[in-house]
Amino acid sequence: MPKRNTINLHTSLLPKYKGAAPINWVLINGEIETGITTFFLNEKIDSGRIILQEKISLTQSTTAAELHEILIDNGKNILVKTLETIKKNKLPLKTKNNNTSDIKAPKISKEICKIDWNQSAQNIHNLVRGLSPLMNQNTILNNVSICPSAWFIIEDDNFKRKRIKLLLTELVKEKSNKKLNLETDNKSYLYVNKLNGVLSIKYLQLEGKKPMNIKDFLSGFKINHKYKIL
Repeated sequence: MPKRNTINLHTSLLPKYKGAAPINWVLINGEIETGITTFFLNEKIDSGRIILQEKISLTQSTTAAELHEILIDNGKNILVKTLETIKKNKLPLKTKNNNTSDIKAPKISKEICKIDWNQSAQNIHNLVRGLSPLMNQNTILNNVSICPSAWFIIEDDNFKRKRIKLLLTELVKEKSNKKLNLETDNKSYLYVNKLNGVLSIKYLQLEGKKPMNIKDFLSGFKINHKYKIL
């Protein structure tokens, strides 16, 4: 065994969000901050004595891909600080890390990724960004397991169904008086109207196609009032 124990880095502010998918769940749950924690390993998952922590602010548009890259950069620095701290025997007296009542971060499943349109517009927006591989309008973070993307089914006027991944949305309105439906000019915008808000779809991926912005999507995929989202 190592003389000074074994350390680990976790991408949340422990003891909150213990588990396999902290990056996703802090965004899905609409948190305004997260962070990085280094700690000593013990026999329980993410429960050893905390060494150092660093907070990171989040916005309502932060995606999983963006947060992943931020945490990689910040994680390098806090690991170096952790090693220096251990080497100098100047371990801070941190709070305990054995609280079992805090929010967990379980593994992301296909069922979690499917959009439930009964949820509020805000919750759906958070789910989309919490699973999104989009770094910005031009960059997709490929081959990263934490970015599986939220998805739903669209049904056309001939009852044919296709699966669509949502990569980026914007909450346009927090309240609406319209029932669940799609609204578009078939040129520049595609809205999902709900009684509790309106979502603007900005970036998506139709099954069998490459990811694209909404203007490119609508140039080849026309939607009418008979279309349904499932």
